[in-house]
Amino acid sequence: MPDLQGIIESNTWLFGNKYTMLGAEEDDFQKISLNLRNHVKGIDSIDEGDFESMDLESGLDIEGVRRQVDLFLARKNIGFNSRGESYYQCTIIEIKRPAVALNEKHLKQIRDYARIISEHSGFSMEKMRFEIILVGRKISDKDFDINSALETADANNEPGLVFSTKNDRIKGYVKTWGTIFAEFDLANHYLLEKLQTKRGFLEDKSSKQLVDELQKPAE
Repeated sequence: MPDLQGIIESNTWLFGNKYTMLGAEEDDFQKISLNLRNHVKGIDSIDEGDFESMDLESGLDIEGVRRQVDLFLARKNIGFNSRGESYYQCTIIEIKRPAVALNEKHLKQIRDYARIISEHSGFSMEKMRFEIILVGRKISDKDFDINSALETADANNEPGLVFSTKNDRIKGYVKTWGTIFAEFDLANHYLLEKLQTKRGFLEDKSSKQLVDELQKPAE
């Protein structure tokens, strides 16, 4: 899946704007935890003193900490919720190849990611928020766990949500590419107009030329 991986790495705006990429494909949770502080503008001001007391090397004892993620994105700046409270948003993207239908095995994988984050001191700041998004072409019709969770999420007006911690610090989502594009269409209509102007140019490209073009960083 190297072509798809490269395209997504160069077009992270599909998942939201103002992100920086802290990890991709060959990076594991331990390496990302060590990089996190250096890439977060103003992170020391969120919870003063938290980082000074962290022993990041202790994270090596956590089961699965060397697991590699497809994409680990982080907002470039601190955000604020509707109550004016500061927080720092990270998003992990787990991508499955188009031939795979998402099922309970993949749901367990992102639950394991949530466990690693909850246990690792490098991700332990109370005001850090994590989204773990499992993405694939389709969800298996035979899968019970994902489909039942999505029905509950829709009823509660949280599309795609399949699990969350008690304090909502870590949330897991399952989305198809169709869902992601639809959400992006609603939130970013002006960008789609820009992409539409490029459509004619891309239609004349060969498969290799098209992949090369889409892997270029977005302007």
